[in-house]
Amino acid sequence: MPHPRMFLTSILVMSLSSLAIAADQNIKPADSPAKPEPQPGWIVVEEDIWIRLNDEPSHHMRLAHESFLRKEYETTVSELRKSGAYLHVLVKNASSETKAALKASAHELDRLADEVHAGTVKSVKSLEAACARAEHALAARNHAKAQSALKENHHKEAGDYLHSAVNNVENAAQWSGHELESGAVEMGKSVRIVAGKLKEGGNFVVDEAGKGIKWVGDEVKKLGTFIEPHQPVKPASKAVTKE
Repeated sequence: MPHPRMFLTSILVMSLSSLAIAADQNIKPADSPAKPEPQPGWIVVEEDIWIRLNDEPSHHMRLAHESFLRKEYETTVSELRKSGAYLHVLVKNASSETKAALKASAHELDRLADEVHAGTVKSVKSLEAACARAEHALAARNHAKAQSALKENHHKEAGDYLHSAVNNVENAAQWSGHELESGAVEMGKSVRIVAGKLKEGGNFVVDEAGKGIKWVGDEVKKLGTFIEPHQPVKPASKAVTKE
């Protein structure tokens, strides 16, 4: 049985209120029983464990939006920092095609959290635009991961990533104000079913999965024409506090 692939992750902050770790991938040959050895300040996380957190960035962005509307700004700050932390992790494991957008969104969410804390964010539109860009970046990342996993016959992983990619596409469309057409909504439901069968080990749906992955890629490209691109954002060096 092939040894599960591993993530090598560096702990920056780990608490109930925040998660900020940096991750890297260390793929071992299938016939090698050795696991990556953690170095001081690092931990090793199996990919099938980490993948369970794949939808956490979206979850925390939704909570940030809800709390902002309720004017619970400290909760908004906390949730934005959590979602940004997950993206910082994914940057370390991203392909060259998806790394830049993930990194830009990670820094944008950090900066937005600082600005909300400082009381300088007056409109929820700023938060929604940042979430749209982050979801679009996540959609591209999960699409690429699904494509790679399917090619390597890691069908369960492909199903997990494909399911998340569909979620990201729908979320990005919602945040950007460009709802998917009815046909695309139905297609998304069909692709979710295929992803579920892949996760259950249904090898007979591999061809359908390929079509689903292609559909996600096409939708990611379409959304790119609606979503405003990232503006140059410098990493937040420290939290901004109110005077």
